[in-house]
Amino acid sequence: MRYRIGGLRDSVSNWIVKSFSRKHGHFVATTAFVQLLPLLSAPIVMRLYTPEEFGVFAVFSAFATILSTAATLALHNAILVENDDQAAMRAGALALLITIFISGLVLATMLSVPDYMLKTAFGVEAAALMPWAALTVLLSGTLISIYTWFVRISSYRLLARSKLVQGVSTIAIQIGIGWMQFGAAGLILANI
Repeated sequence: MRYRIGGLRDSVSNWIVKSFSRKHGHFVATTAFVQLLPLLSAPIVMRLYTPEEFGVFAVFSAFATILSTAATLALHNAILVENDDQAAMRAGALALLITIFISGLVLATMLSVPDYMLKTAFGVEAAALMPWAALTVLLSGTLISIYTWFVRISSYRLLARSKLVQGVSTIAIQIGIGWMQFGAAGLILANI
């Protein structure tokens, strides 16, 4: 019994080592580093923004995140499962068109809903920033579609660089805009 478990462990570890190439390792290491960046920058960012500004950002972020999950109607997943690249490109184009439509719908809704309703639903300060949710949805849907395409073509080095640029630039913009005292709008702009 002990031999079987040892043999299974060795075969599983060999499979993992063979499945992971250097580009995967680079991607994983970059992702881990980018996830550490908010922790490293937290002492600075926490002093630049007030708790109220973080609260407004949290309301905006929650709303935009919920809308962003529907941005492509999950059609970006078809990019991965299509057999040929042409069909995958058509699926990606359709996901992008749906993203544009949904973000336009979000913008039209945010601009047409009376102010008092937005203020009641989101709070006074967050309500003024809600039209930016449309841009967040547009960029999020576009990013997920492009990201999925690069996963399909196994371009992990480019994805790693993209993650690194996004992580560093988000922190840099949060700090830069924080010094200019834009408030919650600065956090939202950095997120966008």
